Amino acid sequence: TVSPVGDQVECNDSLLGGSDNDTLSGDSGNDSLSGDSGNDSLLGGLGNDSLSGGDGDDTIVGVDPSSNNPGVNEIDILTGGAGADTFVLGDENNAYYVGAGWFGFNDYAVITDFESGIDKIKLHGAIGDYIFGDNFISMNTPSLEVIAIVTDTYNLGDLMF
Repeated sequence: TVSPVGDQVECNDSLLGGSDNDTLSGDSGNDSLSGDSGNDSLLGGLGNDSLSGGDGDDTIVGVDPSSNNPGVNEIDILTGGAGADTFVLGDENNAYYVGAGWFGFNDYAVITDFESGIDKIKLHGAIGDYIFGDNFISMNTPSLEVIAIVTDTYNLGDLMF
């Protein structure tokens, strides 16, 4: 069941928001969420999800932040669209996409349309906890786990902790 535009929606499969500010939550499974226009909040939950904010200033989270290891064994595709979007790769409690080993190749986010100077990437901890490459972000640990592949240019000023 999909609720009216502007309400919170929780479901698996494919969800499309409308012109208002929507909250779309995929829960478990491999979900496809699209916010359309408005300032939307997209929460992929468990599984390999594809999230697209559309127009507006969107907050995009590919994982279930309340799980024991958010993002482990998930590969999520995160697309902001037009507007100043925030891609959340960690919170005050956890870095996301960490813990499956193999240098992070089993779990990471792919940020497909990052606009440096407009969009933000939110991370857990401090800048020294990470290694930043031209198109990736990894944990500064012996396993160097990749947590994100960023297909466009970003700089350190685009990061939030």
